[in-house]
Amino acid sequence: MNRPAYGPEAAESVEVRLGYLLLAGVALAAAFLLAGLLAFVVHLAQEGAPAARDLLSHTGRVTLASLVRDLGAGAPTGLIQMGLLVLILTPVLRVAATVAFFAAERDWPFVAITSTVLALLSLGLLGLGVESPR
Repeated sequence: MNRPAYGPEAAESVEVRLGYLLLAGVALAAAFLLAGLLAFVVHLAQEGAPAARDLLSHTGRVTLASLVRDLGAGAPTGLIQMGLLVLILTPVLRVAATVAFFAAERDWPFVAITSTVLALLSLGLLGLGVESPR
């Protein structure tokens, strides 16, 4: 089946693909969050309330190393943090995919615009954005 490269049909195809991308991201995030919740309940049942309170107390920054360590240990907080990370990154991935689609269509003004949006999102996620006065 030949798909048109331009026109409303092509735009609809791109939107459908981007919709599936968002759906997959939200489903993956939900799976991590649900797994974290279930792990939390299991840990609560095995260890009791004081240990559960310790699970929720988190001091310090979440780093990639701490996230990988917690995921490897099956820690409920690691699963929940991974779910939140996937949920946060899903729209960023959509913008990145949009850049790729516009580049494939050689629509350079929109490549520039969406690339700028992607750069700003990335800077914000890295904590390099403009700080508000305190």
